[in-house]
Amino acid sequence: MAYKKKQRDTFIRVFEATGTVATAAKAAGMTTSGAYRHREANESFKRRWDEAKNASLIERIEEAEDAAFQRGVRGYKEPIVHLGKVVGHKVKFSDRCLQLWLMAKKPDQWSEQHRTEVGATVTVRTEVVEMPPLDPVLEAKPAEATLIE
Repeated sequence: MAYKKKQRDTFIRVFEATGTVATAAKAAGMTTSGAYRHREANESFKRRWDEAKNASLIERIEEAEDAAFQRGVRGYKEPIVHLGKVVGHKVKFSDRCLQLWLMAKKPDQWSEQHRTEVGATVTVRTEVVEMPPLDPVLEAKPAEATLIE
């Protein structure tokens, strides 16, 4: 099926914005399978599709990096629920998001790189350092609970 220019333009615009073929096809009045068939039959549409896909991917990666930074450095609000109602919020941080963000931004410094070279001698030195507890309250063992009837 040949689609009109307006449909093709709408598809490309929505596909770039959302990154999903089904959403773009629906917005353009196409079927998903029809959009794929048109892509294979029309070289110009295929080129625009690929460009939109790449632009969408770059945008999604930037959004993910921003979210990782937000959760790792600035934190995020988690609701405090009491008796089924939100009574407040606490700010939580994600060490893993911060780690992934740093690994993406400065891979030479932060990535977990492992290298094996054939025929090379590798000497590994390790040092065990005992760390004091950060917070005595957090390090304390919980008391045993007793049920009173």
